[in-house]
Amino acid sequence: MTNAPFADDQVFEKVASVRYRNLGDEAVVVEQEAGEMLVLNEAGAIVMDLAAGGASVAEIQDGLRQAFSIDKERAADDAQTFLTTLLEEGILRVKVD
Repeated sequence: MTNAPFADDQVFEKVASVRYRNLGDEAVVVEQEAGEMLVLNEAGAIVMDLAAGGASVAEIQDGLRQAFSIDKERAADDAQTFLTTLLEEGILRVKVD
């Protein structure tokens, strides 16, 4: 698990310069300012769909559990790791109300 896990109620939002498209079994993220493209696998697409749609960390974990029939610990670890990557890459940011 990541060193600083996100709270279950934490919500994220897509950065304005990011374009995202779900293609079914994968998704494409384009960071327009940097001119970079990232291809996400099915799990990554689920995380991105949910996070960009305003889902909490707990809801993202549940989405992974349902999609892949994995246990809660594995879903939490996968969600935390991928959300951290999306934040570090400047694709998502923490939503502040």
